[in-house]
Amino acid sequence: MSIKRYHKRKRRGVASAIGILFMVSILMTSIIPMFMYVNQVNNWYDTTVVEMKIADDDRSREELGVYAYGASSTSISVWLRNSGAISINVSRVWAVRADLQKVLIFNSTNRPDNFTLQIPASSHVTLKGLDLTSVLALPLDENENINKFNIFAVTERGNRYSSETNTLAQSGSGWETSTMEFLINIMLQSASTNTFKLKVYNASVVPKEYVTEKIIENVHGTGYTLINVPKAGLYNITCDRKQGSNWILLDEKSKILTWTRPATWVEFGYP
Repeated sequence: MSIKRYHKRKRRGVASAIGILFMVSILMTSIIPMFMYVNQVNNWYDTTVVEMKIADDDRSREELGVYAYGASSTSISVWLRNSGAISINVSRVWAVRADLQKVLIFNSTNRPDNFTLQIPASSHVTLKGLDLTSVLALPLDENENINKFNIFAVTERGNRYSSETNTLAQSGSGWETSTMEFLINIMLQSASTNTFKLKVYNASVVPKEYVTEKIIENVHGTGYTLINVPKAGLYNITCDRKQGSNWILLDEKSKILTWTRPATWVEFGYP
């Protein structure tokens, strides 16, 4: 009897050991890997949430000013100013002909020398000579008598910015903006750092009347400013450069503003 009981206890011990090994193998091959996978998924999700939040924060912090203006009778230039605290990459510029909704997209495929445009914080760049010939050659819509374009810039973070000068209209051999205000858009070109004073006079009356003035400091390269005037008419715009404590007249130009052409462009340059 004692020998039989010994063999029964031995068989139960072997069965228990096999059962334990079987459970351990299940634990090692199924439960632990599943736990590790779930943990990795949770970590990936948390990381993705953090990255998306950072991306959304960066997107909301972008501040880009877009100013399109005529470069020639068939091309435009676009001045891009990053007024935010982070760097901006401009990936595309769209030129949309208003009457046909025909779009020209300027990006790395057709402007490899300029894209992607990286604009550091508090700086600006000029994208020059975007050729619109292919779209200008298309016939006008029956309800239109002039080519009009809306210009947009798109950043890598997905923000889209409209040009402050939309709609840009082809006028003879030049371009005009079609805003509802009487506006004088002024571009300044300076090879060195200079301060300029711009004065506007109403030349529709005799003697001409002083309207307003604006001082633009520390212009190096390209600068831009916008001056509102109260009504349509002929205006004289003068540009002085500061030299020491004196102001030296550089140039004077005249522009006519009308209800059908309420905005215009003026460019001053200093070598």
